[in-house]
Amino acid sequence: MNQQRALLVDVYSRPASWQRAATRIDGHALALIVGLLVLLASAGLLYLLQASAATELRFMLQERRAQEQALQEQIIHLRCQIALGQSISSLEPRAERLGLVDASPGDPLVLCYVPVPTPIPAQAERMRAPVELDRTLQELWRWLRARLQPAERLE
Repeated sequence: MNQQRALLVDVYSRPASWQRAATRIDGHALALIVGLLVLLASAGLLYLLQASAATELRFMLQERRAQEQALQEQIIHLRCQIALGQSISSLEPRAERLGLVDASPGDPLVLCYVPVPTPIPAQAERMRAPVELDRTLQELWRWLRARLQPAERLE
């Protein structure tokens, strides 16, 4: 066998990893393929970042709702304590500690006079407006009845 032919057979009989590519890839096509792979990888990374941020927000919202529920329960408990503190049975011992006693029937009473505010003329006119509106509605009702009565007579 010829030495050149033996070398050619030897080159082609090597494993595929050692062989040169049978076809060459254009530089533009290679850049396009690499660009698309980078774009897909960045899109996947963006999706994962968005999903993790949404999950984190969901956990924060759940914690806030639990805190809100605990605070609502605390508010209800405090309102009950305030209501108990304002009941007559709890006020009587406090009044006795302060030295307050029941008033006797012979003690003088002090009355306060609270003046009634006089209406301003603009308020007086607004107060008359519903009466005028009622008169207008009554006249409108009479007019409608008068118009509808001849129609009823024809039937």
